[in-house]
Amino acid sequence: MANYPETEQTYQALINLRAVNSFVSFKMIFEEVQQIRRSRNLKPNPSNLIGRVRRSLINNEETFKVNSSEQSNKLSIAKQFPNYAVKPKRTIPVNEKRLAISTKDIEENSFCLIQK
Repeated sequence: MANYPETEQTYQALINLRAVNSFVSFKMIFEEVQQIRRSRNLKPNPSNLIGRVRRSLINNEETFKVNSSEQSNKLSIAKQFPNYAVKPKRTIPVNEKRLAISTKDIEENSFCLIQK
């Protein structure tokens, strides 16, 4: 069973940035994740970090209906922290597998945590 600490780090970044009911840019979230990783003596920017942060933000209940893989579940704030949902400021176009069509739509967006 794989472990994806990036989901917890992304969630913690949103909390640190006070993103509960308040939108924060992807860039700020990603920079905060890097700070969290540095504070834990982890490599601040491994090659797969940005992708895992993106997926942690956008994987949601709709994703699980189409792709209920272990990785989709673990790379999801919605699944790992069930009291919260992540809301993008602008709609992110997705394909039939509920994956973002363009990473640009995520990286140029803002996100907030919504308590369920």
